[in-house]
Amino acid sequence: MPCDSIVLNGVEVGKMHPALLKKALEALGARGVWQQENGYTYFELDGASCSIIKGRMSVPEGKEHLADKVKRAYSAEVVQYTAKRYNWTITKKGEFVYEVTK
Repeated sequence: MPCDSIVLNGVEVGKMHPALLKKALEALGARGVWQQENGYTYFELDGASCSIIKGRMSVPEGKEHLADKVKRAYSAEVVQYTAKRYNWTITKKGEFVYEVTK
């Protein structure tokens, strides 16, 4: 492969709530988070330029783990948002493990 090639890898992320996505990216320490009204999101995470366009996250080759990182952070935001919305109590039991009680 020529040295001037750019290879992007993607993962389907579906429809993410823009405000929750932004909170998740900020929690991860993403820089330059830019969301457009059409649902496009651009950001830099761990030194890599990433985007989410039409429900598909694109990351540079070798940074595929960032997609999972974003999905986990987004899931945590959804759990917290839902618990707050229904006035539930949430307790973090471990990494990516939560207990929710009414």
